[in-house]
Amino acid sequence: MEEASEAVVYVLDVFSGIGGFSLGLERAGLQTIAFTESNLFCQDVLRKHWPQTPIWNDIHELNAESIQYACLPKPDVVCGGFPCQAFSTASHGNRTARDVWPEMARLIGEIGPAWVLGENVPGIGVEGVDRVCADLDGAGYTTVVLTFDVSPPGRSRGRRRILFLAY
Repeated sequence: MEEASEAVVYVLDVFSGIGGFSLGLERAGLQTIAFTESNLFCQDVLRKHWPQTPIWNDIHELNAESIQYACLPKPDVVCGGFPCQAFSTASHGNRTARDVWPEMARLIGEIGPAWVLGENVPGIGVEGVDRVCADLDGAGYTTVVLTFDVSPPGRSRGRRRILFLAY
């Protein structure tokens, strides 16, 4: 009797940084198909660990059509730590110009992945959490919001993060 092969679950990692989401998701058996990351140092790190995986420099340039054109499979998961400058208490200047959540929401709406995983700082506030949840709800998702501490073991607490898990 033949065993059924497991389906591959594909991940699109946006605002990738050095690939933390992809590292964890790949350890869970998922496969990253592409990244978006504008920081050149982070791109170098991504290329070192995922040399065959394409990187888009700007999320504004990525859409469902460009993923298909690159002969990539449709992502089952879109994940990303969308930049927090618009919400961070350390932010200065025009916060609206730095808000790129709408681009992540646009991409999610175009692609329609089964799962969405997003991360941000507590400075996003109730208004920001509500907006993200409303955008995901409007795209047909149910969203769970979790708050947790990401301080390294042995360090004082205080590095809080908000996680959005939508399906």
